[in-house]
Amino acid sequence: MRSLVKVLSLAAVLTLTTACPDDPFQPVEHFTVADYTGLSACGFVLESQGDSSLVLEPLNLTDFIPNPVVGQELWVVYEVEEDAATACMVGPVVTLITVSE
Repeated sequence: MRSLVKVLSLAAVLTLTTACPDDPFQPVEHFTVADYTGLSACGFVLESQGDSSLVLEPLNLTDFIPNPVVGQELWVVYEVEEDAATACMVGPVVTLITVSE
């Protein structure tokens, strides 16, 4: 019975690690919605609650939050778009993967 549990556990781990080419354990981070519209070519951004110097430029915020509100707190998992750039340039351009309030 123990060997069956070990085999099934190993199979589960291998399935999880090989099924997702990206990091399957992406951290959930706490952000606040901010409006940088007054800054050149900017709009809504996400300011980190854990690192005051981190500001994200999400490509798909309105896919998750159709009407963002300044000060709205969100828990976010995101992926940095290494090849993307914007005129705003306040932080990394990201694609949001999950968002919750």
